[in-house]
Amino acid sequence: MSTMNTLAHQIEGKIHATSKALNWVACFAVILLAVGVFVDVFARWINRPVPGNIDTAELLLIPAVFFAMAYTHKLDGHIRVEILHTRMSTRVKGIVDSITLLIATGVYGFIIWSMADRVWRIVTSPDPGPITIGLAIPIFPLLIVIVIALIVLCLELLANFTHAVARAAGK
Repeated sequence: MSTMNTLAHQIEGKIHATSKALNWVACFAVILLAVGVFVDVFARWINRPVPGNIDTAELLLIPAVFFAMAYTHKLDGHIRVEILHTRMSTRVKGIVDSITLLIATGVYGFIIWSMADRVWRIVTSPDPGPITIGLAIPIFPLLIVIVIALIVLCLELLANFTHAVARAAGK
């Protein structure tokens, strides 16, 4: 195995480890979300609703969803038309996957750029930016969470893209 292949495998391993770590954060966010809903339901039952629980739930959904995306992609948990995909040869699958992964990386790259631009405008402005309705918590830190999560997703997409290109080339 060449030095370049070894380096590529090490980088890919770091990307996968980061995806897995972010997925654990997403799992923890889902657990907190479930506990919050349980506490709120119980508190409403005894006529003492928890103030700000809706804001907290909304804020926890962002890491729960976005931090799980890269790991879901790594596990190949995304939706695909299996009826067509299973009938394709390995080379054609590689070509189709290469094209779709390249398009997905471009779309997510544009979303990253847009979100990062919005964060930059909020950070450099005297206005605190959008806030939650109930607790008045600034939302921009969660936009940073989205940017970080999507960067890791794009790295996973690019790692998978290299494998798809290799399949398309017949290697």
